[in-house]
Amino acid sequence: MVRTFKYRLYPPKAQERRMFQVLEVCRNWYNMCLAERKWAYQLEERSVTKV
Repeated sequence: MVRTFKYRLYPPKAQERRMFQVLEVCRNWYNMCLAERKWAYQLEERSVTKV
């Protein structure tokens, strides 16, 4: 059985803005990595790994 816990955050406005900025950077980084993988496979038919 896997338990999950949810916690509600009530950050101040400045911290909330910073959290959204960090989330935006992570989202952009993930999308760039995904685009690189797709590009490498389409052009060179190779896979991109973590190494």
